[in-house]
Amino acid sequence: MKNLSLILNIVLFVAVAVLYYLHFSNGKSSSTGTEISAPKDLNIAYINSDTVLKYYDYFKVNRDKLESKGKKLDQDLRNRAQSFQNDYEAYQRNVSNLTIGQAKAVEEDLAKKEVELSQKRYAKQLEKQKEKEKKQEEELEQQRIESKKETDLKKK
Repeated sequence: MKNLSLILNIVLFVAVAVLYYLHFSNGKSSSTGTEISAPKDLNIAYINSDTVLKYYDYFKVNRDKLESKGKKLDQDLRNRAQSFQNDYEAYQRNVSNLTIGQAKAVEEDLAKKEVELSQKRYAKQLEKQKEKEKKQEEELEQQRIESKKETDLKKK
């Protein structure tokens, strides 16, 4: 067993030595890699970093404004839903103390509030969908601009 290990180590050492020699020798026969040549027609692209940074800051400011506006609208919608829920619960607690006319008036008021709330939710969903579509259109436009730049650089 010790002899087998010794023989195996010797064979591996010889193989490593041969590979080392072939890799670092100056002979052309051991060269298996491809040579890298400098491009003959080198194109240089310029980026106006000040313009990019200017519009990036503009984007961040507007994004923050839109996010805060969205949060305010979400909170308003939640407050309205909670108000409606409280009014409905109060109606259910006090329905036995109300006259038929008062009960109908409260029911009509609750129905109006429910319709308004559902309209606000629907409007919010539409607004989110429009924002999503607008974002997708902006991404497509950006991709189109980038591909145009790439084709222009390739033509040069």
